[in-house]
Order: sequence, then structure tokens, then C-alpha cells
Amino acid sequence: MTEQDDVPVTTVGRTIRDCMAAGTDPAQLRKALDQATADGTLRTREAAELTAAVDRRGPEERSRA
Repeated sequence: MTEQDDVPVTTVGRTIRDCMAAGTDPAQLRKALDQATADGTLRTREAAELTAAVDRRGPEERSRA
């Protein structure tokens, strides 16, 4: 958690991890990662780690989304 204008919010990386855990479509996760990297709201290293995690998801998890 972090704060934005005194409002507690989750970081971009945490939000993407939560969405991954909830079974969000990998294509949507990749789109979010690309956008966050382009916007500068997600560091390149964390984006690479999250992209690798999305790519490692098994077929049963992909079909669940």
C-alpha cells in the first residue's frame, strides 16, 4: 500500500499481482504491464518479473480467466 493524495491505494505491481491471482486473462495482464511500463508507473525490472510470472501460468489457469 501507498498513498496518493492522502488516500491509501495499492501499487501498480500489487494490483497486477492481485489480478493475476484472481485469474485475469493473461492478455489483459500483459496489456496492463505494457501500459504501466510506458507510463512510468511500473519499473522495468518489476515489469519483467511480472511478465515472467504471467508467462509461467499453466494452461488450466489461463482457461479459468
